[in-house]
Amino acid sequence: MPAPAIFQNNAGINSQEMIDKLMKAERMPLLRLQEDVARAQIEIKAFEELRNRARKLSDTSRDLYSFAGPFATKSVISSDPGAITGQAAPDVDPGTQDVEVIELATRHQITSRQIGRSENLPKGKFTINVGDKEIPVDFPGGGVVDLERALKGKAGQDYEVSVINIDSNTALISLRSSVSGTKGQFSFSDPDSILKQAGFIGEKKVKKDSKTDVAFEQSKMTAPTGATYGISPDKKTLTLENGSQANLSVDLQPGTLTLVISSEVSANNPQSNPGKSRTETTRPGPEVEVEAGDIKFPAADIERTRTVKEDNGQKNPAAGGASGEITVVFDASGSEQKRQFRISQNGPMEIPLADLPEGSKIKSIQFDGKDSSKLAISNLSLQSSQEDAAFGPMNETQPAKDAKLKMNGIEITRSSNENITDIIQGASLNLHRPTNGPVQITVKADSEEIKKKITAWVEAYNDLVKFVKENSEFVKHDEFQIDRPTDGSDIREGYRQLKDKSGIFAGDPTARQLVNTVQMLTASSYPSLSQPDYRVLSQIGISTGDVGAKWSEIKDGYLKVDDAALSKALNESPESVKNLFASDLNEDSVPDNGVAFKMTETLKPYIQFAGGLISARIDTVKTRIDEKKEMIASKESSLDKKEQTLREKFGRMESSIREAHSQSEYLKSKLGQ
Repeated sequence: MPAPAIFQNNAGINSQEMIDKLMKAERMPLLRLQEDVARAQIEIKAFEELRNRARKLSDTSRDLYSFAGPFATKSVISSDPGAITGQAAPDVDPGTQDVEVIELATRHQITSRQIGRSENLPKGKFTINVGDKEIPVDFPGGGVVDLERALKGKAGQDYEVSVINIDSNTALISLRSSVSGTKGQFSFSDPDSILKQAGFIGEKKVKKDSKTDVAFEQSKMTAPTGATYGISPDKKTLTLENGSQANLSVDLQPGTLTLVISSEVSANNPQSNPGKSRTETTRPGPEVEVEAGDIKFPAADIERTRTVKEDNGQKNPAAGGASGEITVVFDASGSEQKRQFRISQNGPMEIPLADLPEGSKIKSIQFDGKDSSKLAISNLSLQSSQEDAAFGPMNETQPAKDAKLKMNGIEITRSSNENITDIIQGASLNLHRPTNGPVQITVKADSEEIKKKITAWVEAYNDLVKFVKENSEFVKHDEFQIDRPTDGSDIREGYRQLKDKSGIFAGDPTARQLVNTVQMLTASSYPSLSQPDYRVLSQIGISTGDVGAKWSEIKDGYLKVDDAALSKALNESPESVKNLFASDLNEDSVPDNGVAFKMTETLKPYIQFAGGLISARIDTVKTRIDEKKEMIASKESSLDKKEQTLREKFGRMESSIREAHSQSEYLKSKLGQ
């Protein structure tokens, strides 16, 4: 049943105003609950900000000693940065080298002849070689534009194509290698003479060197009856015993045969008997005179014997002696011809056959061991140089050249001007122009980058300490009277005022413990394995204030950086500064000490989302908010019912008053009043 409507009565009572005042008093606990929720939400934001600032301090601490941190970053300092620049890897050792750039590497560039716009080139195929890479091109025929299109279609990352317009009627095509140095030099194969007609290449043919290893295949070996020879398992060595002979069938182009000879006396030589002696007969002969005083007369022709050591003909291989012959049989215009070469010593041997008549073919190689020796032939190969259909460039606007340098006075060459990594181990150099002399290239720690990271670490530390300090202040004692108020209100109202006027972290143990811990870490001493041994931050210019400073200047505990002192420490010993922030005392390649390392380890339990100290504090506040919200919902429901009840009571009261007033008026009218 709805509550009776409340009307303005004539009894001097404002029912709505009275209900509002009564409900206002009833809503006071609800307002306190809502204020508690609002304050708790602010508290959550404050703890989240505390966790963020602690995480930032942890991150900047880790940056100081991580693998990619500033102490791991090395710089390449050039005394002539316009000529040489570079970068260095983290593990490169500091040091200085002298590098002189004599000549820069260039990229090969050639052009065609001036081709008329109306001129057509024939259809055909050709090959462009960029270094060792072969690029076949199938040209459908046509003019300058068609040739340009065919060249660009195969260019890829190997070369660049451009057309230079001479005038409205003629143009030429330019090819530029994408690979610098001699590695990117152009050569061509032009069987259909397309490039030749276009003027890219001339009549000069290009020779290509090649090496062919020749194996001693048993199926290709022949030998006279009674000959003794052996072939090694890898087919690289042929051994002839006791003057044996063996023939190897081949099919080779003219060139230079190379092989290695090893010869020694055969153990089965029946004509030698080392270690024995023989007896021979001698006669002095009439030429021998005998003196007796002043008289000389011929000696008697008496036969005598003597013992001599027998010579077995063995030669010391170490002395370089060898014997034997090599006969090369070749076919020249259908006629079989031979060339013989004597083996004179052990070791490498070359047999020149490059001057054989044109069109000749080497058909067999005969090996003949002499003097009852044991002869070994190994590593047989043919080195040849032949001409193919490649032609040289006709119009060379830029030859392919390697970069020429001197490293500490020693001349070296490199095919590129960029990212040269094999001159200074662990460093990459870029060459920009020749130098007038040696340039000093110094690898050292990047002091400026280290200073930036240390400054960022100090700022993150100060931000954390300042945030906690500003939100931890209590109101002064005389601003809050703990005695019960004289107006009869609850003493808890005074406590509420105290919390509202104090900082969000006032009296909070988590925030207080966090700040106390990090301040203790920055003031602690850390052992050092390097010299000079920087053990405390003040030794490198980081402190809470100058020596002798007033308490009011240092009481807040904020860190300050003396830029000059820090720069001096980094220049003198960056390794010592690094060890102050993070060091490896047990030498297991893992940091285990130092202010930055300890800071990171200490902050871990505070900044973790799952199970962290600050996260747990936030979860507790959230739980309290949920409880308060349930109480608010219950209280609001109760207040709605309370207001309904008051409206019903006041409605009935007003109805009664109106009824009484109506009866009074009725009685007055009956009584004639």
